[in-house]
Amino acid sequence: MIRPKLVFHMHDQMNDHANDKVLYIYTDGACLGNPGVGGWGAILVWQGQEKELAGGAADTTNNRME
Repeated sequence: MIRPKLVFHMHDQMNDHANDKVLYIYTDGACLGNPGVGGWGAILVWQGQEKELAGGAADTTNNRME
């Protein structure tokens, strides 16, 4: 599973922003086939706190998921 590796890789970078008054948003998405099954994910970081969002669609395009 790729997602935990991605979150681990960004963890140190996210901690660097713990005291900023900026909302950082990290996103990615992909599609298997075009059109095909696709998914997206986002991590929002605000003053050191993280929120993960994710979604997908059964019949979508890579452009929509990116």
